[in-house]
Amino acid sequence: MTADQIIARFEFLPERAPEFLEDEGRNFFEGSFDTVEEVVEYCEQFQDALIDVTALVNGRVITLSEQPQA
Repeated sequence: MTADQIIARFEFLPERAPEFLEDEGRNFFEGSFDTVEEVVEYCEQFQDALIDVTALVNGRVITLSEQPQA
């Protein structure tokens, strides 16, 4: 992992998780991203299936549910 990479953990709704994850009973996906824009794009694309997103950005943990809505 490079210093600039972003690690994001996406929590899916239990009833929607099988659409995105192969492991039954699992509703989290964690991945590496190069930019915040990539994480935002993923969130926008799957927003109706997500419960929350937590990301490690420049050493700071950011949780989507704790952010003010735009």
